[in-house]
Amino acid sequence: MEAARVILEPIGFSRGDLRDAALDLTEKRLTGALVRFVGDDKAELVIKWQDDDGSPNEAFEFHGDDPVGFSKVNGAWKIDANHQIGGLSGEDFLKQGTWGAAFRDHVKIANEASDRMTKGTLKTPEELKEFLAREVSAAEKRYKDAVEPPR
Repeated sequence: MEAARVILEPIGFSRGDLRDAALDLTEKRLTGALVRFVGDDKAELVIKWQDDDGSPNEAFEFHGDDPVGFSKVNGAWKIDANHQIGGLSGEDFLKQGTWGAAFRDHVKIANEASDRMTKGTLKTPEELKEFLAREVSAAEKRYKDAVEPPR
């Protein structure tokens, strides 16, 4: 795990909000959370965060005062990504020049790195680090002026 942190953290691929401490903090805050149902298949989870939550204390699904949206899919409640992007269509979210397109391209980079490691074309942590640094740098140049999609 330490090797992954050293390689991935400097280029933004290691997220503190997905670590055990962040998940534990979020679980602790769920005790006082409020659920608002919107019809039969939508709900919002309002988490009562404390002042230091989010920064410096990272938490999973921390969006400040914004609720976490859920949708019922095949009878099970799931986090609703559409809620998080203001109900935008996929097309609007992924428009060139938005952070949605930048996010999509970072996923492509991670998948490409995984494929290359599986195929053995990236053999060492140093090769992985160089590949990620090169690809993320190129992506950041393409999206240096990216803006959030309109809501």
